[in-house]
Amino acid sequence: GVNFTLYTDAWKGLQASYDEAALDDGANRITATYDGSHMSLYVNGRRVKEQPLTGKIAASGFPVNIGRNSERMKRTSSLPIQTARIYHRALSASEVSDVDARSSDGIVLDLDLRKALREETPAGADETFMAYGGDFGDRPNDGNFCINGLVNPDRRPNPHLWEVKKVHQSIKVIADDLVAGKFRVQNKFAFTNTSEFIPHVTLRLDGEIVGRATLKPFNIEPGREQMIVIPTMKTDAMRGEALLSIAFETASENAWAPAGHRVAWDQFPLSSAAAAEVKHSGEELAISTPEDNLHVVETGNVRATFDALRGSLTSLQVDGKELLQRELTPNFWKTPNDNQYGNNYVGRLGEWQNSAEQFKVTVFDVVAKEDRVEITVHGKLNVAGSKCELKYTVYSGGTLRVRANYVPGAGNIPLLPRFGVQFAVGKDLDHVTWYGRGPQETYWDRKTGGEIAVYESTPDKMFHQYLRPQDAANRCDVRWMKVTDDSGRGIEIAGEEPLSMSVWPYTMSDVESASHPYELQPSDFNTIFVDRKLQGVGGDNSWGARTHSEYTLPGNQPYRLAFTITPISS
Repeated sequence: GVNFTLYTDAWKGLQASYDEAALDDGANRITATYDGSHMSLYVNGRRVKEQPLTGKIAASGFPVNIGRNSERMKRTSSLPIQTARIYHRALSASEVSDVDARSSDGIVLDLDLRKALREETPAGADETFMAYGGDFGDRPNDGNFCINGLVNPDRRPNPHLWEVKKVHQSIKVIADDLVAGKFRVQNKFAFTNTSEFIPHVTLRLDGEIVGRATLKPFNIEPGREQMIVIPTMKTDAMRGEALLSIAFETASENAWAPAGHRVAWDQFPLSSAAAAEVKHSGEELAISTPEDNLHVVETGNVRATFDALRGSLTSLQVDGKELLQRELTPNFWKTPNDNQYGNNYVGRLGEWQNSAEQFKVTVFDVVAKEDRVEITVHGKLNVAGSKCELKYTVYSGGTLRVRANYVPGAGNIPLLPRFGVQFAVGKDLDHVTWYGRGPQETYWDRKTGGEIAVYESTPDKMFHQYLRPQDAANRCDVRWMKVTDDSGRGIEIAGEEPLSMSVWPYTMSDVESASHPYELQPSDFNTIFVDRKLQGVGGDNSWGARTHSEYTLPGNQPYRLAFTITPISS
């Protein structure tokens, strides 16, 4: 039949059978009201069911959806919905029966889906897509369960293929004495001697290659290991983070790979990078308050604006040109992936979905010093009395340091999907360079397949098109990331420790509302995520197993994030 469900102190449902509803052929108008004393259900203006109910409707952290349950996203309507209206008051019986005479007082949503416009397919866009269960009108179905393995149906690799390759590699290098260059090389092959593969050694300093060497093949029988001295090429004069990679490639073409195909690699840290210091230019700093809630800091060619009511960075201009398209705010929500849809991630952690939007500033303090301006923000979150503290420091010359602290409240707090910030830059800033793991996406529990180096990409290429859109594009252990336009204008983000970062051509809500890649509509800006950590992908199974606890963020623990944003002139 037809159901009307509310939640006060428990779920309360009112149901009219199909006989009671007496639906018409074609379209029907269903109206449900709650006036504080009764739940009422109407069909085509006629009241068909009513029952007593008192109590306040409980608040929810989940956004309003039409045709889908936003807490349990797999619950979708199979019926077409023509119009939808929501009022913040109960309609009278006469208002329900006569739509044309009804007052618009209290209306908060009026959506006529019959007036939706179909966008023309862009030139060059794919004319086909990968369909899965339900796309053919089939019920029941398993959705995309059997189409989301290591490779797509068209044999395009998914990012987790690189993790499987790394974990399954049959040559393992173990460092016994890095200073002396002594390594143990294990041959895990059952029948193949390592002499069939050419060893290559690469030395990177702060991500850039400064040394290469090709060695003679090692003669190690299957199932054996051997101690080998390998030149690290590092000298005492080298300053910075030195990383040594030892890789093995096929010596000749064979049935399964061309010559030069990498079959195994390992990477070793030889030295750590020195702590980065913020450079001061000595240029003057000026503070102004053009409006009561806005505070503007200017230094050199940089102008930063902060909103005291929201506690956010709302504008960052360089040479008079705006870099930010969306303000910098805390971020606690991560779009679920397939594994997480299957383990009730949204139901368990959904309180965090809109927590940043409901961040309430309690303290906004501005202190000017000789070489910097410090802005301190304290605020409350809507989850168990937890708090978030932000500190922005604008240094002379324009470098902006951002520090964020999560302070847990009391009681049973759900896991944090992530702890970080998000903001957006213009669509023209589409050159992304980073020093961290890559080139493919990596996550906390799926990153050993990513070699640490300097990589380049674009937001479109960074965001992997899974057959059902979901969280994607994260890069782990990022030291710095630059996002620039064709002229080189943009920003550099540098963590005070390795962080997770990503750049999307979409918003999280764009991704969550799409069922197929062709339904994704690129936004007019690129969204940047900077995170201390975000929850791992899980994957023991996709029908209930959760992410391992060591790759999660318990809500009852504090977290800290610190990084700098340095504007780059063209």
